[in-house]
Amino acid sequence: MNSLSNGTRRCSVVIIFLLALAVVLGLTGCGGGSNSAQSLNPNVLGHWTQVNFLADDDNGVWGPDDYSGIGFVLDVTNTTWTETDDYGHGASVAFTYSINNSNRYVKDATYHGVRIHETGRLVFDGNVMIEYFDPQPGDTIVAFKWVKSP
Repeated sequence: MNSLSNGTRRCSVVIIFLLALAVVLGLTGCGGGSNSAQSLNPNVLGHWTQVNFLADDDNGVWGPDDYSGIGFVLDVTNTTWTETDDYGHGASVAFTYSINNSNRYVKDATYHGVRIHETGRLVFDGNVMIEYFDPQPGDTIVAFKWVKSP
């Protein structure tokens, strides 16, 4: 007969789960880039307007920026990265995310039952943020350019 009570077994299972989660986060590099404001590049937090995008056929050359916006707005808090279409009046996707010390990001969401997983890197220049995607087969958009609202 097992001498562990149900409460002790549950506690042991929870501790094992938490330890496994810590190991996974450490191995994937996400542990150093949690969603806390202390570990985030503080430049990412706030309200952003998409002013440009870079496609795979642009040969790395950005076209002119449209500072009135090209359709998407972005709100980033300590815990969510929310992209909204139609200048902030359309459909929204709220991602959970992490950013490490090298400004590499991971974003995850489920939208209408479809899992969305994006990775890439962020580059900051004043009030401009460029979101470079890690391209996947078939991708034609390689980067978004965002301008932070005052």
